[in-house]
Amino acid sequence: MGKPTAIDLFAGAGGLSTGFQRAGFDIVWANDIDTNCKKTFEKNHEHAYFELGDISKIHAEDISTSSGIKKIDLIVGGPPCQGFSLANMQDRVLDNPKNALVLEFLRIVRELKPEYFVMENVEGLVMMNNGQVRQEIEGYLKNEKYAVRSEVLCAADYGVPQKRRRIVFVGNRCGAEIFFPSITHADTAEFGLRKFVDNKAKIKDYVTVGDAISDLPKINDDYGFEVADYASAPKNPYQSERRSKSNKVYNHVITKNAALVKERYKHIPEGGNWANLPEHLKSASVKRMGGHSYLYRRLDSKQPAATIANFRKAMLIHPWENRGLSVREAARLQSFDDDFLFLGGISSQQQQIANAVPPLLAEAVAKEILKTMNSD
Repeated sequence: MGKPTAIDLFAGAGGLSTGFQRAGFDIVWANDIDTNCKKTFEKNHEHAYFELGDISKIHAEDISTSSGIKKIDLIVGGPPCQGFSLANMQDRVLDNPKNALVLEFLRIVRELKPEYFVMENVEGLVMMNNGQVRQEIEGYLKNEKYAVRSEVLCAADYGVPQKRRRIVFVGNRCGAEIFFPSITHADTAEFGLRKFVDNKAKIKDYVTVGDAISDLPKINDDYGFEVADYASAPKNPYQSERRSKSNKVYNHVITKNAALVKERYKHIPEGGNWANLPEHLKSASVKRMGGHSYLYRRLDSKQPAATIANFRKAMLIHPWENRGLSVREAARLQSFDDDFLFLGGISSQQQQIANAVPPLLAEAVAKEILKTMNSD
């Protein structure tokens, strides 16, 4: 029996595809509308067919023809959800035109009728419109004869050095019970308080920012390195697992900052943010955005990172160097291997990483699905 086949909608750089491929799925087809995402995806998933373009113009027969696969076992994807808002008071929030991309994902599931699907989205969807969004999505899929479950998963619980929380919908048409992966990592000081954890399981400590990036070379200039040597031998299993086969670091580049921005960095301690700045360094815009904890937030090397988001909006600072994160450091915090190369301009690379599903989280979900598939 061959590997189960999967396609990735709204694939971006390919975080979901990478995790599912690691688990044992054959990624045969992917789609996104972004040209740089296509370049990155194809560089790292050479055997998958990538369809660049508007998903609304793609149908099941197009996917079957271009992939050469008649039966797709699994659809994965993370459609954007711009219209899911507490301020949206429509009777059916899925009818909001801004939510059209979520409906496109559901349409492709309806047309292809895969045995399984996985849809990832922002944690806030859980409470949007008092849970109505979640209910409508699950109701739509149940009408298509899918058993459906959704859970909010924290990436740090699965070995990702980042406290990124996302809701994950899983469904199947075979009537099998749906399971989510048991956590593998935790803050062991709080372990006894986490009642949902099987205390018989062997739980590892969270992977921290320092664990993730301390072997990467220091950046002494305003750009960094497209290719460089590692600064040291790997210091822990996470670094060993992420190392490239060529023993080289790629995409270790940063956005050039103005002198004033770099001066502000100097005043912010690990775990601190804009509030630590002296008053003379707080511009009107900084004060206006006061309360936004991501503004000039320096990561704590002893904790998992905050969510890797849009670099310009989040402004995450390196834990011990006075600069923003490099593309490779952000990729490490998302659990991409160092062999995974990001293409396009630096702004595009940063956004590709910010939008991605951490591969280790995707792999944990994929392994659970594969277990169910193999027991059918």
